[in-house]
Parts: sequence; C-alpha cells; structure tokens
Amino acid sequence: DLGEGLASLAFRLKLQKECCTTGTTQTVTTLIENFDSVTVPALPAGWASMIVSGSGVNWATSTLSPDAGVNSVLGTPTSVVSETRLDSPPFAVPTGSGNRISFRHRWNTENGYDGGVLEIAIGGGAFADIVAAGGSFLSGGYTSAISSSYGSAIGGRQAWSGSADAAYTTTVVGLPPAASGQNIRLRFRLASDSSGLATTGTNVWRIDTLQRLQVIPVCATSSGQATNVTMSASGPIHRGQQSVVTATVGTASGTPAGSVSVSGAGASCNVTLAAGTGTCQLKPTVIGGNQTITGNYTGSGGYSSSSGATQLTVKSTLDVDKNGFSDAPVDGLLAARYLLGLRGAALTQGVAFDGSAQRTDPTEISNYLGEVSPLLDIDGDTHNYLLTDGLLIVRYLLGIRGTALTQGTQGAPGASRVTFTDVQNYLKGLIQ
Repeated sequence: DLGEGLASLAFRLKLQKECCTTGTTQTVTTLIENFDSVTVPALPAGWASMIVSGSGVNWATSTLSPDAGVNSVLGTPTSVVSETRLDSPPFAVPTGSGNRISFRHRWNTENGYDGGVLEIAIGGGAFADIVAAGGSFLSGGYTSAISSSYGSAIGGRQAWSGSADAAYTTTVVGLPPAASGQNIRLRFRLASDSSGLATTGTNVWRIDTLQRLQVIPVCATSSGQATNVTMSASGPIHRGQQSVVTATVGTASGTPAGSVSVSGAGASCNVTLAAGTGTCQLKPTVIGGNQTITGNYTGSGGYSSSSGATQLTVKSTLDVDKNGFSDAPVDGLLAARYLLGLRGAALTQGVAFDGSAQRTDPTEISNYLGEVSPLLDIDGDTHNYLLTDGLLIVRYLLGIRGTALTQGTQGAPGASRVTFTDVQNYLKGLIQ
C-alpha cells in the first residue's frame, strides 16, 4: 500500500505576535515512490509499463544515475514512431487546497520531436494532460512543443523535450482542484517520432523521488515563549478503527502545560499534556488514504500557541485486492468466499484481478480479511455470516440500494443495523 510505512513529519511553526495574516504555511511531504525497494529492472508493486505502439522499450528501474538512493526508473526513446507509458498505482489526495506533487527527472531527447508528458486520472476517470485536467506547473514545466509532422503520439502538445540530462530537474505541479479528496493515478508518457534520435548523449528519460505535498496554513495567536508541536498517529488503520495520536509540545526551556486539540479525517480528540506530551484516541469517519491530522496548542502559562501536523492512512476496508476501488466481481466475491470459510487457492480461484491489483496471493488476502473481519459484521450482530453480512456486501457493491439491499437479511438476533439506511451508511463508510 503506497500509504503504508510513511514517516510522520513534524513541522515548526513560524511564530508571530499577531494572527498570521501574512500567510504562514507548512508543507507536509509524503514520499510516494523512490524506486529503491526493487531489484532492477523490476518496477515497484502497482506500477505498470505499457508499449502502446511501435518497437518501444518498456520502462524499467536502473542503478545508473539515480537522483538519490540506488535506483531510478527510465524510459527509452526510439528512432521510429513509438509510445510507452508508465502508470502509477492509485494514491490518495487529502481533502482541501494546496495539494501538489513533485518529482525529479532528467532527459535527453530529439528536441521538438521526441518527448514526455505527465497525465493524471482522477477518481477512476480517464487520463488527461495534467494541465488540461486543471493542474499547473509551479516549477520545472514543459520545455518544448512536439512537432505534428512525423507521427508522434503527442504531436502538437507541450512536453519535456531536448537536452536536460546534465542534472536532475525538480518539477512541482499544483494538482487540479477536482483531485481534492480523490484517489489519483499518474502516467508518464514517452513518445518518439520517425525523424530519428538526439545525436549527442544517451537518449533517455529518468524519473525519481516522486512525492505528494500539501501546503497548509498555520497560525500563532498568543504571545509568550515560542513552542512547536510534534505529531504522530499510529497506522495505517481501517475506517472504524482507532488511531493513537501523540502530541508533544516543545520549547527552548521549561515544560508547557495545557492541551492540544487534534482534528482530521472527519474526527477530533483532545490531548491533555503531562510533561509536555500526551495521547488521545482518534476514530476517523472518512477514507481516502493519507489524511492530514493537525494539532493546535492553545498556549498556557507563558507559552505561545502553535500547530503541527502529521499524516494518517485510513484505508478502504472493502478494497480487498488493493487496486484503489471496490467492486462486486472481485472484492465482493473474495469477502463472500472468506465468510463461507474458503481458504487457500479456493479463495482466489477464477477471480479476475486487474493489472493494478496489489493483493492477489490467497494467503495475503486471507490474512487481510482476517485482520478486518470485525468490520465485516455489517448488521452489527457480533458475528460474520455469509447469508447476511456477505450478501449485504455483494449487493451493495452491485449498486443495490433501498429495501432491495436488506431484503431477506433482517432478523438476526442482536443485530444493531437493521434498516437499509443504517446498512447503506455503514457500508459506504467501508469504501469511501
């Protein structure tokens, strides 16, 4: 899971005597991929290369000239008309403004004839150029227009083209507003035409260090000794589970007292400080991958107010195959078979996993469903049954709503969710 294992980041607030009307901000940075976890030339889990046309060469990881670490990923232009694509797995964008992505890359292609573009698919929609989709380059944008005269698949479009292979360039893109709160996928699209190759240097497009950024405003309102808030949240978790949020208020001297108000992922809790630190239990009500959790220290006893932030991954429970969405033919079937008691190869036999599925091994799927089994108690009767819970899951993923959703499933002793409205709302929470 691209959200799993990401480090919590602490941010120091730039303090002012007045409320920060000048736009003080902090940037939360989350590493999406650095391509270092695989043995070359393999791609990381969930990443996919496709030769769309011509005698192209698939994208592959390489140990040559990474930006940092040990690997980068590269695409190779050709001397004939060809197109290759590198698609990322889906990853979540937090709700709100200030969302960006950044990556480092270097390229050497025939200027104005061969080149690469960045495309985005939002919420399972079609891919479109990042700019056409509503994004904007904040740095490191396209460099050249590609000729339409020699058969290029991106002829007439702006692209990265020419020679920029002496050092890595940082590209920062403001994500389209429509990406807020959505899962997105990125596509690096490399196209060559029939006019030949660059005559000097190695024809290549190398990419490394893909990150998601969120710029969030912060404010300090009270005077006094400067403080900073460090936040962390245990996870990843599934919706309906609790995360232990830890807040620590630091300062140059002494031990701040008081409390930190924690909010994010549709929930809130309060940390009472003891020796400058404390915890609270946060139970998210929304799903969407990496959620920004903020902590606001109100100030106390001569210590100024400050803020901090961290990231919490809140996962969709019913995305069993971990491909970024939930559907009946795969996720519903797997959940129903699990509730029937099937394990091993029988659990996944005949299941039509798509190319973006990251969880396909029957043992891994069984372990996952065992982990989330308390959440599969759809009717709330403290038991997991195929003919109630499994049937409700499959019907919901098939798009069935209203009384047809719960028909024939009510009446379990001790069930706490018996109306179709209660069941729909609960199932919705396991998905989005």
